[in-house]
Amino acid sequence: MDQNPYAAPVPQPQAGVPSAPAYSVETEGLSPRLIDLFRRTKGWVQFLGVLTIIAGIFMLIGSLGLLFGMTSAMNGAGRIGYLPAGFFIIMGLTYLVLSVVAITVGVKLIGYGASIRALTLTNNMVDAEIAVDKQRSVWKILGIMALIMLCLMVVSFIANIASF
Repeated sequence: MDQNPYAAPVPQPQAGVPSAPAYSVETEGLSPRLIDLFRRTKGWVQFLGVLTIIAGIFMLIGSLGLLFGMTSAMNGAGRIGYLPAGFFIIMGLTYLVLSVVAITVGVKLIGYGASIRALTLTNNMVDAEIAVDKQRSVWKILGIMALIMLCLMVVSFIANIASF
C-alpha cells in the first residue's frame, strides 16, 4: 500500500502506439518547431510594433492640437461652437494618455521582436524565457487598458441613464 491516492497518474506505454522520440531541452536546446514558430512570429510582432508607434505619434499630435490649438479657437465665451472648452480638454488629455500607452506598447512589441531574434540565434531556454516575459508585459498593459476602458464604459452608461 505504498501508492499515494493523490498523486498524478503516470502514463503507461500501450502496445501498438508509438511513443514520442526522446527529446531533452538540456541536451538539444529548444525544439526546431518552437524556434520556427517564434521566427515566423517575429516579423508580425515588429510590424505591429511599428504601426502602433506610428498611431501613437498621430494620437500625440492630435492630443496636442486639442489641448493647445483649441484655446485659440475659443470665442471668449469658453465654448467652441456648441461644446464647452472643457470637453476638448478632456478629449485632449484622453488622447495624450492613449498615445503614451500606444507608444509604450509599440516599443515593447519591438523589444519582443528583438528578443525573438536573439532566441532564434542562440536556441537558448533563457532567451525563450526573456521573449515570453516581454510578450507577457505587452499583454499586461493591454489587459489593464481593457479593464480601464470597460470601467469607463460602465460609468458612461450610468451617466447617460442618469442624465434623463
